[in-house]
Amino acid sequence: MLTKPQDSHDLAKVGIKSDDIAITTFDFQDKEATTFLIGTEEGVAYQANRFERAGSKSGVNKNEAYKAHTGPITGLQFHPSSGQFDFSDLFLTSSVDWSVKLWRYRDQQRTTGSAVQPLRSFDDFGDYVLDVAWSPSHPAVFSAVDAEGRYTLWNLNAETEVPVKVTNVGNKGLNKIRWSKDGTKNAIASSDGNVYVYDTGDLATAKPHDWEKFHQTISEFGSSSL
Repeated sequence: MLTKPQDSHDLAKVGIKSDDIAITTFDFQDKEATTFLIGTEEGVAYQANRFERAGSKSGVNKNEAYKAHTGPITGLQFHPSSGQFDFSDLFLTSSVDWSVKLWRYRDQQRTTGSAVQPLRSFDDFGDYVLDVAWSPSHPAVFSAVDAEGRYTLWNLNAETEVPVKVTNVGNKGLNKIRWSKDGTKNAIASSDGNVYVYDTGDLATAKPHDWEKFHQTISEFGSSSL
């Protein structure tokens, strides 16, 4: 069907029909086709449902919210998880508040009723962070780009406070980043209309013990966020 979409939904918040939201990004969890997360200009990530399901209406549920950032969310991605541990409940958000945050999907909200807190906040940025993306091959690696023209590569098994690699791509803002399927390259879009391709080399090459190590890292993050 090339002339119109096969499916469309009004994503007004459930229960507040007049309160529309401005969606900036969204992503589906691995092997999920009905429920997804959206990022908004409010800096909040909401769970949304394409259809009514047990206990949930279609649309955006304001009670399933992650008050993620103090500015608009620019990027949101679930972990691609494809190894000995299942990390598919982890997701990253980036924002114009100069930060990237790591979350566990449906963490404390359903069990305690309290606001969900991020597992970790990464704040080593000097400008708007305009996109973030997980490596498809290394469980602990993600990359981010910002409005200052910096491309940063993070390996949470090696360092959790600062990136393991920082590259100044130019003096123009970088607004999108994607990984090649084999996890060896990053394609980076710039506000000047160019696309740059970077080879990550050994920095994003996973070793067998990296899955176990990342599992331990996430456990430590979870303990420190309680």
